[in-house]
Amino acid sequence: MEELENIMSLIKEEDLERLGKLYDVNRYNNKITGELLFKGLLRLILLGKKTSLRMLEKLINQGFGSMQSGIEATYSGISKRLKVIKWEYFEGIYKVFHPLDRVLKKLIELQNYYRVC
Repeated sequence: MEELENIMSLIKEEDLERLGKLYDVNRYNNKITGELLFKGLLRLILLGKKTSLRMLEKLINQGFGSMQSGIEATYSGISKRLKVIKWEYFEGIYKVFHPLDRVLKKLIELQNYYRVC
């Protein structure tokens, strides 16, 4: 879990907030934020879990990492949120964090290597 937190810490809240404002992601919904959805999806992917609305709902409702949301999310609410978030928001995240891509791949390779050993 420490490796996961190290990877998640590479993603700065300020950058996600800035992108959220730029793409007007949280204009109508401040509870299920773009940041919460992105970090939840990323966490599911890094954990090797199924990336479904139900799994995302479970993760958000139980809270994760520093994202203790304290909200009651439903899979239908998450679905509605994802439908209205502009795809450019996720593209913007990729462009900001792309230089970290090599670092993330190396960390995942090391994590997989040490699991085998």
